[in-house]
Amino acid sequence: MQFSIEEPYWKNKAEQLMIQLGFSESERERVSGKLFTDQPESESDCMQIILNEASHIQPEIETISPHADDQEIHEALQELPFAQKSAVVLTVFHPSAQLQKMISADDYQEGLSRLSGHLDTDQSQTEKLLRFLKPTYDHIEMPEARESLNQEEETPEPLPTKKQKAVKPIASAVLVIGLLSGAMFLLGDPPVADDGQGAQEAEEDDEPENEKAFTDEEIEDLEASLNEKKEQLAETLGLKVDDLNFLAVIQQADSHFKYIKGMMKQDVGTAGPGIEDMKQYTGYLLDSLNPPLTVLRNSYEQSEEMYPDNENELLKSDMAVSMFMDTANDFTLAYELKLEELIRENNYSEADLRQNNSELFEKISSNGMEVKVNQSGEQLDTTVYYGGPELKAQTDYLHPEYQQFISSLHEIGLRMYVNREEYKDSLTEMADQLLNIEKLMMNFFSLQDSLNEDEGMETYQFGHELQVPRRINYQYTDLMKSIISDHSMSVGAGIDISDNYRDVWQYILNNEKFNDSNIKKVVSLNQWIAEKNQYERIAGFGDVSISLFRDYIDPLSNFNHSSASVSTPLSGYMEEIYQIYATEGYERIDFINPQILIVFYLNALETGDYETAYSLLGGENLPDYESFVQAASQYEYEFGYINDVVPVSSSNDGMVFTFNQSRNSVNFTITESEDWYHIRYNSADIFEALASEVGG
Repeated sequence: MQFSIEEPYWKNKAEQLMIQLGFSESERERVSGKLFTDQPESESDCMQIILNEASHIQPEIETISPHADDQEIHEALQELPFAQKSAVVLTVFHPSAQLQKMISADDYQEGLSRLSGHLDTDQSQTEKLLRFLKPTYDHIEMPEARESLNQEEETPEPLPTKKQKAVKPIASAVLVIGLLSGAMFLLGDPPVADDGQGAQEAEEDDEPENEKAFTDEEIEDLEASLNEKKEQLAETLGLKVDDLNFLAVIQQADSHFKYIKGMMKQDVGTAGPGIEDMKQYTGYLLDSLNPPLTVLRNSYEQSEEMYPDNENELLKSDMAVSMFMDTANDFTLAYELKLEELIRENNYSEADLRQNNSELFEKISSNGMEVKVNQSGEQLDTTVYYGGPELKAQTDYLHPEYQQFISSLHEIGLRMYVNREEYKDSLTEMADQLLNIEKLMMNFFSLQDSLNEDEGMETYQFGHELQVPRRINYQYTDLMKSIISDHSMSVGAGIDISDNYRDVWQYILNNEKFNDSNIKKVVSLNQWIAEKNQYERIAGFGDVSISLFRDYIDPLSNFNHSSASVSTPLSGYMEEIYQIYATEGYERIDFINPQILIVFYLNALETGDYETAYSLLGGENLPDYESFVQAASQYEYEFGYINDVVPVSSSNDGMVFTFNQSRNSVNFTITESEDWYHIRYNSADIFEALASEVGG
C-alpha cells in the first residue's frame, strides 16, 4: 500500500495514532500541520514524527466510545508510561514489520501487564480486549478542517513526483497515491496566464469553477460498485459487511470515496493527475477488495511485473508472500471477532460452535484458514490461522518452499504478528517451534545464497535479499527473548528465576537437536550467568538487543532501544556481559547487537578500563595503546543513565549511532572487523566531547 500523508486513509491513521497516544485536539492540529509541511515519505517516517511529539506531551483523555468498556481501556492506556503505551499502541493497532522496529518487545510486555492489572484480568484477555477496541479507533477520521494546509499561511513549492516501481495497482507513474489527493494539487502554484492574455480573461481564470470533478451520476455508480464489492467480499468470507469495516483496504476505499465526492474540477489537473487518472485509481481500490487467497494471487502477478525479464519463481514467490503478510492478518482478525461474538452471545461449547456455525467454518476453510479452539477458564478462545488443504490447493503456483511455508504456519507455531504470551504455559513447545523457525530461516538464506550464485543473476550488482525471512526475524527474535527470561511485571531483580525457565534451559542444553542452533547459544550464555548468581534474577537479566543471522540481516533492523537504557558504571546483567567480553573476548556474546560496543566503550572510559576500551576500537587512525591511554586519561567521565544511543544510518561504510548528552551529541561509527565489530577511531577530540561536565 503506497503512502502519502495527503491520502485520506493515512491522514486518518495519523489521527488515530495521535488519539491513542493522548494528544489533545490542539496538539493534533499542530502536529497535523507539521506532517503536511514535512511530507514524510513512508508510514514509518510519519509515525516516528508523531512518536517524537508524543514523548513530551501531557496525555489528555477524551471520549472515544459510548461503550463504557471501550472507554475504560482507552483511559487505562493513557496512564501507561510513554514507552510502554507506544509499544502497545503500535503492536496492537498498527501491526507492521517496519513499525515494530521502533519499539521494545519488553516495553510491550510491561505495558500489557500494567493494563492487565488495571483491568483486573490476564494478559491474553487484555490483548483480546484491545483487539476488540481496534474497530472503534479505526472509525476515527481526521476533521476536514485539518485535511490540507492553510494556503493563506503557507504556500509551499509544488511537490516533486517520486519514481515508483511498476506494480499492478499503479497503472502509471502519475497514479501514485501521493499524487491522488486534492491537497497535493492545492499545494502547487496556480497556473500563470499567457503573456498575451487579456486582463479580463485573467480575472475570469482566477474565479473558481464551482463544478464537481465527478458528476452525481458517476458518484452514484462508483458507490454502487463499492457497495457491491463489499457485499461480494463479505459473501465470499461468510461474514456481514459490518464485520469488515475495520479492514485497512475498506477504510482506504471509504476515505477515498468520501474525498472525491466533494472534489471540484479546479482541484485536479493543475500539478498532478487528471480526472481520468483518478478514475483509474478508484478502479484499483475496487479491485483491491478481494478475499485473502485472491490477494495472494494478485500479489504474485504484481511480482511478475516487478521482474518482467526474470523467470525466477523464487523471487516472485518471495515478494508475493511478503506483500501478502502485510494484509493477511486483517482477515484472521475478522473471523476471530465474529467467532468471539458468537461465543459470547450463545455461551457455546466447541462442539456447539462448530455444529451451529458449520457454514461459517466451511467459509473459513475455503479461504485458506483453520480454527483452533481452546478453553480459557469458563470461556472458549479461538485462534484463526492460515493453513489447511484448501490453502495448499490454491497456492500451487508458488515456489514449493513458499507454498510449504504458508501451509505449515500453524505447524511451526508462527502466525502473523504472533503473541508470545500464547506460549506462556509451554516453554518447551515454544523452544521446539523456535527451532523449526530457525531451520526454516536458514533454509531461506541457503536459497538466497544459491540464487545469488546463479550465473543468470550476475547482472544484479548487489545481489538479491529475500524478504520473507526478514519479516519472520523480528518475531523469531522476540520469541527468543521469551525463552531467556520472564519479563512480566511480577518478576523483578532479586527474585529467583522460576523452575519453568530453568527446566526449558536444561531441555535445550541437553537435547542434541538444538546443537549448533542460535537458541542453544543464547540460552547457554544466560544459563551460565544465572547459575553464577545462584539463579537469582539480577537486574536487567536477559534485557539486551540481539542480532542473529548477522551475515544476512542488517543488525540495525533488530535494534532495540531498551538495551541502551542502562547506567554506568554497569551493574547486574550488563556488567556480567561486559566482564565476559573483557576477560574472554566476543565469541560467547557475538549474537548481541553491535550497539553494545558503545555501551561497553563508555563504561570502560568511566571506570578507567583502558585496555578494554582500546580493544573495542579500530580504524586507520587508531594510535598505539600508550598514546590512546595518554589522551583518554586526561579527562574524567560520568555518563550515568545511558538512554540515548540511537541508530542514525547503516551503509557499507558502517553503522552510525548518536550518543546524546546534556551538552552535546557524539556520533560513533561501528564497522565490521575481521572477527566481529569495532568502533572506528577518528581522533582524540572525542575524549573532550565525552568528558563529564564535572571533570571536563
